[in-house]
Amino acid sequence: MAFTDQSFRGKLAELNSTQQSIQTLSLWLIHHRKHVDTYVNIWNTELRKASRQRKLTFIYLANDVLQNGRKKGGSTLSNKFGEVLPDAFKHTAIETDEQTIQKLMRIVGIWEERKIFDSNILSSLRQVIGGAVPVSKKKRIEDVKLALQEQLAKDSPDENSDEVPDSDDMVKLITSLIESASSDAEIRQKIAGLPQTVSDASALKKIKDKAEAERLATSVEDASKMLNDYNERLAQELNDRKKLFRSLAPFVNSQREKLAESEERLKEYKQKLQDVAAARTELEHHIKSLPDFSMLPDKDAGLAPLPSAGDLFKL
Repeated sequence: MAFTDQSFRGKLAELNSTQQSIQTLSLWLIHHRKHVDTYVNIWNTELRKASRQRKLTFIYLANDVLQNGRKKGGSTLSNKFGEVLPDAFKHTAIETDEQTIQKLMRIVGIWEERKIFDSNILSSLRQVIGGAVPVSKKKRIEDVKLALQEQLAKDSPDENSDEVPDSDDMVKLITSLIESASSDAEIRQKIAGLPQTVSDASALKKIKDKAEAERLATSVEDASKMLNDYNERLAQELNDRKKLFRSLAPFVNSQREKLAESEERLKEYKQKLQDVAAARTELEHHIKSLPDFSMLPDKDAGLAPLPSAGDLFKL
């Protein structure tokens, strides 16, 4: 059958994962190797469209063409496939399983053993595979993320909670965290300075006598007690921080409400102050408009005597 774009796409659509199907199409492509530029591009395009399960079959087809076509096609086949394989591997490795990734690594190993590609292309392919996250591992990561989100939601402060923490309790809680276990540099330095023998089981093989064994047992016991105490303090600190985290939102909301009330009260009393000041000003004006009683005769000096009848008729 003569090579055409349509005929090749039809054969790719019929391709399955059996060895016979792969080898049959591989021989056909090797026979039509003069069209390598065309069919490699079509192969890469159709691989992108293929389902996750069929992408690996496309890679197996390329592998068969590359290995069995070396004698007839020389470096032409490897050069052309080498241009698109990193992209093809990237699309094959996306959201695949660990088994497929191992198969891709095995193919790259075969190409390296048989010197199908140079080190640059092989390194590029390994880099693409190494950056892929298998579906199973990706699912585990998603599960961990989901669990963390659920825990955060559980520990998140309830902004609609009616229970408002007391200010004194909040101060005590914050003060206790200032001197928390995680900030205890002294105990952390002691733990860092513990001898390796207290945590290395191989040290038991080096014990020569009972006295040395008893010294090691004492060191292990002291280290164990110190670590247990520190772990308990860390656990308590974690609980305190969760408690503080949960209390912050209702406490802040409560303070905002109190702040709003205070601002409203301040506004009210400022208005009252303005009213009193206005009344005072009006009173001062009123006082100034009253007559000046200091200009009247002195009441203690008495009134001037009335004129006598004679004085009235004097001409």
